[in-house]
Formats: sequence, structure tokens, C-alpha cells
Amino acid sequence: MKKIKASVLAVVLTVLAVVGGVLGLNNVTVKAADPLKLSVDTVDATKGQKSVQVAVNLENPGNLGGLQLEVTWDKEALQATEAVAGDFFLADPVVNTERMAEGFIGYADARSSGKDTSGKVMIITFDVLDAAKVGVNPVNVKVLSAALGDKDATPIPASDIVTTNGGITLPEPGPLKVSVDTVEATQGQKGVEVAVNVENPGNLAGLQFEVTWNKEALKATNAVAGDFKLAAPEVNTERMAEGFIGYADAHETGVDASGRAVIITFDVLNAAQLGANPVEVKVTSAADGDAQAITKIETVQGAVNVKESVCNHPNVKDSDYKVTKEPTYTEEGIAEAVCPDCGQTLTRPVDKLVCEHKNIKDSDYVVVKQPTLSEEGLEEATCPDCGQKVTRPIDKLERPSDSNENIVVDGDADIKVDVPSGVADNNLTKEEQEAILNNGADTTVKVDVNKVDENNVPKADKDAIQAVPDIKVAAFIDIKVTLQVEGFDVKTITQTASKIAFTVQIPADLLVVPEGYVREFNIVRVHNGIAEMLNPTRNGDQLSFASDKFSTYAIVYSDKVATTPDEPTTPTPDDNKPSAPQTGDTLPIALFVLMLAGIVGIAVTSKKRA
Repeated sequence: MKKIKASVLAVVLTVLAVVGGVLGLNNVTVKAADPLKLSVDTVDATKGQKSVQVAVNLENPGNLGGLQLEVTWDKEALQATEAVAGDFFLADPVVNTERMAEGFIGYADARSSGKDTSGKVMIITFDVLDAAKVGVNPVNVKVLSAALGDKDATPIPASDIVTTNGGITLPEPGPLKVSVDTVEATQGQKGVEVAVNVENPGNLAGLQFEVTWNKEALKATNAVAGDFKLAAPEVNTERMAEGFIGYADAHETGVDASGRAVIITFDVLNAAQLGANPVEVKVTSAADGDAQAITKIETVQGAVNVKESVCNHPNVKDSDYKVTKEPTYTEEGIAEAVCPDCGQTLTRPVDKLVCEHKNIKDSDYVVVKQPTLSEEGLEEATCPDCGQKVTRPIDKLERPSDSNENIVVDGDADIKVDVPSGVADNNLTKEEQEAILNNGADTTVKVDVNKVDENNVPKADKDAIQAVPDIKVAAFIDIKVTLQVEGFDVKTITQTASKIAFTVQIPADLLVVPEGYVREFNIVRVHNGIAEMLNPTRNGDQLSFASDKFSTYAIVYSDKVATTPDEPTTPTPDDNKPSAPQTGDTLPIALFVLMLAGIVGIAVTSKKRA
């Protein structure tokens, strides 16, 4: 099928004018501003390298409508393994690889209209054979025919086509290099290996060299062939005791792989000088695979660099160390041992004594930081044994039990109030508590409870209460809680951590209920603009409730048709969840402390802290 296709495409180039007329192609011939150009890549490779890709490129196609070319190379140097069409195509390119083994590839492509985009026509993959020569191994391109994509399939003259051949370049090999390792060792060290290396052998087929050294400094104990081999290397060790080794190897064809030709094992004698003890190589002959003498040879001499022997004292035991300086609480001691191998005296530190500060008395401690209610204090002493500063904490201050605040209730006698202790502590900051304690001041919680005329109730509070459905207001009550220090108001408390209990007398005139009705009483509290029913407990003509929020309250009632005998009702707790304390405006702490300092000593009615 591919043969038929290739033949058809080859013919298309000669009959494109007829096809163009039938299909009605453009009558305008478009010629590229620059000549049509075909070129072959030139790439670098090495002998024996596989899968080297070389592209055939097309530039300035102009209005190219048909192309037929061939690519050739030296099959003895390069072996093509694959050839495929590239990214440039006119229609359906055919790459003819039937004669690829002979060093030939054909290519043909055509279509009814021209194309002007450059690209790769074909990509060929080569293996580089051993017969490839140094320099360029050519890959040549030849254009057999080309035509424009006009209605006449006008041929493109050869003079308008530029072809540039390429190929695979093998670099010129570097000079043959024979080098000796330079290694580090110490006096008396045994089993030191030094290699003689062969690099850039190119087409090396025969090699002879000799290695020499100072037998008074180095003693060769062994010499063997390394991994570089031409055929069967011979290492001559007959004169090794004299400081000489010979090497010879040959093969009928050359090799080009580097490696180690010989490996010599030395013992470093005590007479070896510190520094470089040379190991030298001299090439006596070298030839390539054509039995031609190799004259470009680079030799690099090596050496055993001897440094002063260093003993690691492997045979010194812990039990060998004797204390020569006793440690103290402030200084380390010293222990010494003598190395049995090199005779060197070794030292190591002995840890300082650990002091337990047993001789520090409580009376030795001096307070360096006073404790407060919020932070521990600190006291310090100097150990008489080691001189170290030793510290220990002082417990935080505790508010004495007899300094709890006094409770003062003022206002309407009909309202009973039960205030729990600790209200002041729960509503003071740490700084305020410390200021009170440090100035010897007492605190008082004053609760003012008064019935007020509705005209004196804040409008917002009154509107919130009256908005509660199905109730009538019997009386408004204002509850104010104030924190005092030495009789001075310092803070208005609008919310406490613990609840304050209240018992309110129901007005006598409200106890008379119309016949056939039942009157239910409740307490409405307005706090932060929100009205809440507290559902107090009724006991005869009294209502009892507890609250931790303080502003405006109201006694309210509602009449309902009596359907069953009156029964005591179980109150619903107004709020069983504890609330975080909230405070009103607080005096600045600095002003608060100054005020306390000024009022300490003034006679007041509240009982001072003992």
C-alpha cells in the first residue's frame, strides 16, 4: 500500500497543473521573497552512540505545493534505525524507508494549494558505528523536484532552492593521558593503594610503561592489573623491591574506554619524608589500531603525600585516667593518662562538684520582689559553699477573710434585700483589689431600693415595660448597686457574678380582686433595653425574686377569669445561668489609688479591716 502511495505522490508533482485546473486553484503565482531552503542538522556524538536524531528542515516554503527529495549517508559509518515525517507537511507525506539499509531515504508530498509555514520535513534516527571517523560524517539532502501551489503547478527552478548538508560530528580525541594518583598517608601506614590511569585512549592498541619510586620511603607489596585492558596485560614485579614495575599490553584492534591500568599497594616506611614522596610513570611505547606510533602522550606524575602520624589513642581506658587536680564547686578538675601506643599524656576535665546548698538558712534570704495579689514575690540568698545566688518564690498575697465588704441597704422599707458577701471582690479588678489592700481600706456594697413615680422612670425603660402584653403596672422600682471605698462611691455595678435576693410587699389595694377573677402578679426587669418577666415566688402578700442585673423594675399584674380554685403557683427561675460580672464606668486606676491614699485614716461608719 505504501509503495503505491509513494508512486502516486511522485506522479502528482508532474501532473499538479492538470489537477489544479480541475479543482479551480488560484491563478496567481506566489513566489517567496527568500529562496526555498532545505538543510540537514549537524549534531555532535561519540563513536558507538545510539539513537542520534538528525532532522531535515524546510525554510521559506513560500507557496510550496509539491516536494520530492532524497537523503543519503555513509552506511559504513552511520546506521539509520528509523525515519518519520516531521511537523512540516503539505498533505500526506510519504517517507520511503525501503532502501534505508543502503543509506537512502526518499520523501514525497503534494497538495492542491501552497503552504508557507517552515518546519521539519523528516527526522532520522542513527546509530554511530565504530567505523565512523573523527569529524563530520555527512548526511546529504538532494531535492528531486519542487513545485508551486498554483493552478499550473509551476516547477521551482533548482537555482531558487538552497540545500545545506549536515551530519554527525565525532570530536577530535584528546591526547593519550597516563597519570598516577596522589594520595594521603602517614608514616608507618600500610596498604596504601596508588593507581596508574589511562585516559583518552582513542584507538589505542598497544601500551608499555614503567613506574618508579623511592624504595627507602615506600615499599611496594603488591601490583595488579586494573580494569583497563587491551588484551591480557602483563605486570612485571621482578624488580619491585628495587622501586620499579613494568607494564605491557597489546591488542590487534584499538579501544577507547578509559580506566586504571595497574594498582600498586605500598607500605609507608618511617624514613618517608613529610610531604610528597613521588611515584612516577614513563611511557616507553604506544601504538594505535593501525600499528602507528602514538606521539601525543601526556603523563601526570603522582605521589604519596605523607603527613605526621596521628595517634587516636585507641588503647587508653577510662581506668587509666588519674585525677591530678580535684574539682571544686566553682572549678573543674583535671585527670591525666598516658597513651601506651604513642606515649602522649592525655588530659580530660573532671566535672565541678554539685552543690546542694545545704548550708543556706532561712534567715539568709532577702526579699528582692514583694508579692502581690496577682503575682508571687521572690527572695534571694548566696550559698556560703559555692557562692551561687539561690532564689525561691514568695506566695501571692491573699485577701484576709475579715476584709470582705460591708453590706448597706437603703431605700424603701417595704422591700427586703439579701446581699451575699464577695460582691466587691467579684467586681474589682486585680489592680483595684491590690490598691485597697495596700492602703488598708475597706469596701462597702450599698444597695438602694426605691419605688419611683412613673414620671421619674426613663422613658425607654417605661416603654419597654408597658410593651409587655396583658399586664398592668402597679409600681416602678429603681434598684441601684454602688461599690464604695471608705464611704466614697467608686463604681456603679449594673451586673454581679452572684444574685441578690429581694422580697417586695404587694400594695394592699391590689389584693382586692373583682369577683370571678384571679389576679396574677409578676416582676418585670428592664436591662440594656430588654424587658424580662422574672416570675417571682408569691407568699401571701409578698413577692420574692433574685437578680444579678440592676436598673428599672416594675410590679405588674393581670386579671384572668377564675376557672379553678386558686392554687399556689410554682415560680419559674428567671435565670439559672451564671452571668459574667459587668461594671459601669470605673474611675481610672491611677485616680482610684490617689483617692485611696487621701482617704485612709478618715473616720467612716463601715468597719475597717483588722
